[in-house]
Amino acid sequence: MDNSRPYVRFVLVLFLVLPFHALATTQRGSSAPPKAVTACADWMATRSSADGAQVRRIGSSTLCADIPSLSEAAVEDFVRELSLLSGDTPPDIVIRSAGGRVDLGLTMGEALQRRRAAVYAYGFCGSSCANYVFLPAARRVILNDALLVFHGGLYRSMLTQAGLTEEGKAKMDAQLSRQHALLQKAGVEPAIFERMEALNHDGRQLSDKCGDVTPIRSIVFSAKELAAFGAGVDQDLGPQTTAEVEFLTRKYGIAQGTCYWH
Repeated sequence: MDNSRPYVRFVLVLFLVLPFHALATTQRGSSAPPKAVTACADWMATRSSADGAQVRRIGSSTLCADIPSLSEAAVEDFVRELSLLSGDTPPDIVIRSAGGRVDLGLTMGEALQRRRAAVYAYGFCGSSCANYVFLPAARRVILNDALLVFHGGLYRSMLTQAGLTEEGKAKMDAQLSRQHALLQKAGVEPAIFERMEALNHDGRQLSDKCGDVTPIRSIVFSAKELAAFGAGVDQDLGPQTTAEVEFLTRKYGIAQGTCYWH
């Protein structure tokens, strides 16, 4: 192992949800998104993070969630608006978010899982958005020029970290249990974040997969790699090459250090 290789230090992201399809067939550009999904994307294109979080319904079965950073108020809006959608068919949810607190992400994931929602990642879906909003969907779609970015998640050895109080340990243990239940129900490998954490100690694999990217701060997994975790992508319109990932990280102003893992 190349011990001089700067490891990808996965930062604890923020929440969790999971998929109901374990190994969906990936498609690229085979069909246009529903009109309401396109309307959501068009609306989001007029907004910036400075506009703050907003959740709105389009029609009776589509939810637009533009949430730069998860907050209690934004998640309450999300859960409430989701509950107001028609129960006749599984809803479509278009999400753009950089993530947020673990407990808030878990709440979103559990709400999604109950409704068997389809999730469409728009623009940037990172950290908790990737972990806990995208993964739990009954259908998963990465829209044009969208980046699905992972930093890692909760893993069992966190319970032994120095300085963790008994109260903190109990809270984390409860969140780990919720995460495991969501992933397991969705058909996603429950140890997915344990495996991501293990990459911090595997310099050779990082070199093979990420090449000259250093330091590695985050990873964009290809649809094939996500399927290996049980998180099949139904339609992938996002980046397909390292060059495309690099272009989009510049477009969205993301710090260097994102590896395309394929």
